[in-house]
Amino acid sequence: MKKIKYILVLITEAVLHVFYIFPIKKNRIFFISHNGTQYSCNPKYIYEYLIKTYDSSYEYVWCLNKKDLINENTKAVKYKSLMFYYYILTSKVIISNDLISSNLPIRKKQKYIETWHGGGAYKKTGKDVYSSDYEKKSVKKISDKMTHFISSSSFVSKTKSEGYYIEPHKLLETGMPRNDIFFKANDTAKENVYNYFKLDKDTRIVLYAPTFRRYSSYNPLLALDIQALLAKLKEKCPGNWCLIYRLHRIINNENLTYTNVYDARNYPDVQELLVAADILVTDFSSIMWDFSLQYKPIFCFIPDIENFKRDDFFTPIEEWPGIISCSNEMLHKNITDFDEKEYLKKVKEHHRKHNCFDVGTAGESISKLIIEYIEEQR
Repeated sequence: MKKIKYILVLITEAVLHVFYIFPIKKNRIFFISHNGTQYSCNPKYIYEYLIKTYDSSYEYVWCLNKKDLINENTKAVKYKSLMFYYYILTSKVIISNDLISSNLPIRKKQKYIETWHGGGAYKKTGKDVYSSDYEKKSVKKISDKMTHFISSSSFVSKTKSEGYYIEPHKLLETGMPRNDIFFKANDTAKENVYNYFKLDKDTRIVLYAPTFRRYSSYNPLLALDIQALLAKLKEKCPGNWCLIYRLHRIINNENLTYTNVYDARNYPDVQELLVAADILVTDFSSIMWDFSLQYKPIFCFIPDIENFKRDDFFTPIEEWPGIISCSNEMLHKNITDFDEKEYLKKVKEHHRKHNCFDVGTAGESISKLIIEYIEEQR
């Protein structure tokens, strides 16, 4: 079955060569985030830097299923529509965050920059978890088409180049454009979150952002005792507290009706949630890397830890920036015993050991590279 799928990829790729009759538009830049489902992540922050910094002589195209999310002067096309194939195969530069389709016949004169959607190297990905030759062959085809892959640390460079068959010279060790937000004044981002959820200005936020499992029986919203957590936080730091939960995009959310609990599934920008949050509760999600750049408390809540082996992770659990909790009771104790001085030491050592590239200039660096690619052809 997998062999048949790979043959279909090759056939589709051959058919799509028909778009080669259209010339590459030398000033056209194409953006896609999570297969057109979101205006988000690194592509969003690169796009907004370009829009703000450079004039209108460049043509911007977004793959988006909802066209009302972007600037009115920017084109939007639906994923896998005829116009999607036309624009992506005639753009000078392609910006993605979740690997383009392996059947896209990217031309040699096109530049494909993969920005990826995770900043850290915690749970294993790529060939370390692929179960079939089909998956490995497909990702190898994609990596061969890449011009660059953005990395946030030396350890990410190592694990991603090995796991996705990326040649080392293709790595752009700039940090992630979406993380530039943590290195500048970001009052607007926090205000956006508070206005969206109609929160009082004195309310503190704990953000719960678990990732997905490869088995379906785990329910992250049932695993966490949310009301007990809020009570413990109020005990530790008196005042108003709320919990905002943002599950991984492939997890089906449930609607919770608790007081002071909010579902952020439709909030457009995760980075703004990270800016607004006072505390992050996650598990082994790479979101902890992004949040750690602010040096705010991270608690890794993993009650199903017995389902994982040490070699399921790139980074040993004890070296994560977050404080590990295997039960609600342990989570509460870790909050009570939280020592800010020791925590800051732990996070700084994590950044040092991984050789962090995030310094707040990624959007600028990558945008300049994009413009260089466009201008060199004029």
